[in-house]
Amino acid sequence: MIDQNTDFFAYVDNFAKIKEVDSVKVFGDEDSLTEYTIAIPTYKRTEYLKEAIDSALNQDCTFSYNIIVVDNNPERGDDTEKMMESYKNSKIISYYKNAENLGMAGNWNRLFQLSKTKRVVMLHDDDVLYPFYLSKCDLLLQGINDVGVLKPKEDTTYNPVLRESGKIVRLTDFNFYYGNICGTPSGMLFDKEKFISSGGYNQDFYPSLDYCFHVRFSSLFNFYFYDSPLMYYRIGVNESLKVETQKKWLNNDSYLIKQILNRQGLPNFIINDFISRRTIRTCEKLKQTFHSNFTFSLDNVGLKPVSQIRGILAHAYIKLHMYFKI
Repeated sequence: MIDQNTDFFAYVDNFAKIKEVDSVKVFGDEDSLTEYTIAIPTYKRTEYLKEAIDSALNQDCTFSYNIIVVDNNPERGDDTEKMMESYKNSKIISYYKNAENLGMAGNWNRLFQLSKTKRVVMLHDDDVLYPFYLSKCDLLLQGINDVGVLKPKEDTTYNPVLRESGKIVRLTDFNFYYGNICGTPSGMLFDKEKFISSGGYNQDFYPSLDYCFHVRFSSLFNFYFYDSPLMYYRIGVNESLKVETQKKWLNNDSYLIKQILNRQGLPNFIINDFISRRTIRTCEKLKQTFHSNFTFSLDNVGLKPVSQIRGILAHAYIKLHMYFKI
């Protein structure tokens, strides 16, 4: 349970949690001489997985790359394995099945253990890379040094048009004080060794495990965001929209944001006023969008309700602090 004693910036070896579970190679042989791997975690989602794989296969680039699919369903001969048979003769695709379900974070971490290249792109099994994803990312990487991760913006409607007006911004943990501003891990291009040295994603932080990881990773390595879309992110109905999941998310985010702001030396009353008002506004949005009867007590995260004006003033103080710090 995440609470005021949770240290989101502490190192945890999340690879040790899965070291006893094998991943069985069903077919394929990755090329260790190439630089990029597109790594797809999957679990019982054949209806979209084929689109994701095909988008990875159809990259318009002049260099070679690998594709690995890591299946978190240990059942052999299931629908996913049957569908993957159609890719068996591809020279760049490898397909693995975990001997046990590793959980979401465990499967994401296993991608990096199995990849043999310097850079790894994580692609969720219901998302799509645009054909110019790899070529554009490769070009962007030539202009920046010591990259830990490069995250392009996501399209939420399919629109594979290369827009050259994008800018690259380096994010620090302070930039994440209002939320997971970079989006999901899907489409993130990581330096493999930096990812592994970070300890990986932590399942204990679910459902905010990606947000928590991005904050910590941006405090350790250069985290770049490219504000032009190179992929399509499919918004679907899933576990994350359940009431209890949303309550856990609010709980985790409140403590994480408090820790981000505490690291900046901001006054506690500013931090509490800001998080309180942010949480109230988030609850209002959840009521309007998903659950009309949604409730969340600020007492759960040690806060009290504040007026809108106090929340606005606290946010203005934080933005001024960020401006002068930068």
